[in-house]
Amino acid sequence: MKERIMKDRRILSGILIGILIAFVVFIKKSEYINSYFSMGKLQFLINDLNEEYLYDIDEKSGEEGIYSGYLAAVENSSTYYLNKDQLEVAKIEEKGDAFSTGLGLMWSADQNYLIVSSVEKNSPADKKGIQPGDCIVKINDIPAIAANSDEIVQLIFSDKSEMNHYELVRNKENLKVDLASEEISLEEFSTEILMNEIIYIHLHAIKKDSNLRLKETLDKMDVNQYKGIILDLRNLKTNNAEEIYKISDLFLDEEVAFKVINKKEEITTYNTKQGSIGIPIVVLTNGGTSSGAEALVLALKEHAQIIGASTAGNPYFSKLVTFKDETGMSVASGIICNRYGEKLSKEGIEPDIKLYLTEEEKRIILERGYTTHEEDSYLQAALKSFC
Repeated sequence: MKERIMKDRRILSGILIGILIAFVVFIKKSEYINSYFSMGKLQFLINDLNEEYLYDIDEKSGEEGIYSGYLAAVENSSTYYLNKDQLEVAKIEEKGDAFSTGLGLMWSADQNYLIVSSVEKNSPADKKGIQPGDCIVKINDIPAIAANSDEIVQLIFSDKSEMNHYELVRNKENLKVDLASEEISLEEFSTEILMNEIIYIHLHAIKKDSNLRLKETLDKMDVNQYKGIILDLRNLKTNNAEEIYKISDLFLDEEVAFKVINKKEEITTYNTKQGSIGIPIVVLTNGGTSSGAEALVLALKEHAQIIGASTAGNPYFSKLVTFKDETGMSVASGIICNRYGEKLSKEGIEPDIKLYLTEEEKRIILERGYTTHEEDSYLQAALKSFC
């Protein structure tokens, strides 16, 4: 029996090494393996781990750990390995939707429960009647406290559609619901008229032909009768360069919106054509304004006032690569530049008027999880800029 086990382990070790070699060759596109990597060391590691480790080894996770670790060594936040489930989720997100329960969450001030800050329309959470301000105290009998954050986050943001039992409190009333993540069609944008004279556009997600639907909405509104536009790009992220360019074309004259440089130093220039909107524009940003959303900020920067916090400083457009075994990776494929070819800084885009959350806002968010338009200091500052 012992000899059989040792033989199986040697076979498994050989398989793992073979997989690693193939993977390294694929990534490096080289005829040799970098001498820094030691085949013998990996052999010893696997053998000793199987001999000494207290528990059974999940060999599948071990294999994927090799791939994940290799891409992690690239030290680029836009480049990472995706297992089958993660790749399916990434494909959903790439088209502007989400795989989620629909809950926006934050820790309470004492970190002894989670506060629901938002609920996505038509999501599992919305269908079960969960509301912003509800407090999650347990998931699957695990207390929702910061000390259990790893387990809690894994349950809430799992890449699999697994049913979990939530215990909530609303106005001292106890609620119990079962939720599982599913594909959600996100709302692309919302529009409102504020103070009877300002158009407020909040971009939530970028999808194919979002620009056409936004243009149709603006055309119906006859924008030139209004005093100005507030374009809210807070917490917006996208890798859809073409759609971002077309949205920027709704607001700009014939000019260069932004540029993208690839590995070969080839430059793709996105030129707008349609003609600008003839009223002032204010753009709202924060640390969640990332990647393609930052390209839109760069495009509008010389024609709009930027108000809020610095953007994320994610200077990459990335694309998904699918392997034959239905796993894949996200890989940074282009660097975002402004119209002059200057690369987007990892420090982000500094707004014209830099704002911080007020103490009152922080208190409200910690207690309730969200703010109203009247309590939103960034939005209020944008409205005042038109006075």
